[in-house]
Parts: sequence; structure tokens; C-alpha cells
Amino acid sequence: MIAVVDAGVALKWFFDERTDEPHADRAVAVLRDIGAGQSRMVQPSHFLAEVAAVLSRKEPGTARENLFEMNGPARAAGPGSGVAPVSIPRTRQAS
Repeated sequence: MIAVVDAGVALKWFFDERTDEPHADRAVAVLRDIGAGQSRMVQPSHFLAEVAAVLSRKEPGTARENLFEMNGPARAAGPGSGVAPVSIPRTRQAS
């Protein structure tokens, strides 16, 4: 299965411990499926810009490191597709 994950879902992986973050458990379940190879994640082309904007505002001390982990070996899914695969943040991989 292909999971097209928007920034709102991915950000929940970083804020899943917050009690005011609705549906964080569902977002983490998506992450687990991706980590287990049950889903392949693709992202809109503006994904990293959206994630960067929020992480730099809410967690400026770790935003840069988190973005590098999240971006990983992102590569185009195909010419003009508008989506690209993304690696899973190592700090949030399900065991």
C-alpha cells in the first residue's frame, strides 16, 4: 500500500507525547506500517517546507536534525509526479 502522508500527520510523529495532539496514535500506527514494510510512504513536493516551518517554530533546538533525518535519501517517484518517497525518522521508528 502507498501512504501519501502530509505534514500534519508526520508532525504528529514528533509531538506524539503531547496530550493535546489529536489522533497522534493513528499517525504513529501509519509510521509503524511504513517501518514494517506494509506501506510505502510518498510525500507531496512541499512536504519538507511545511514540516520545517512548524518544527523550526515549535522545536527550534532539534528542527534541523529532525529534518535531515526525515529527508534521508528522498528521490523523485517519477518525472513530474509531484510526490517523492521519504525515509522514516530514525528517532521515531517503531521497534
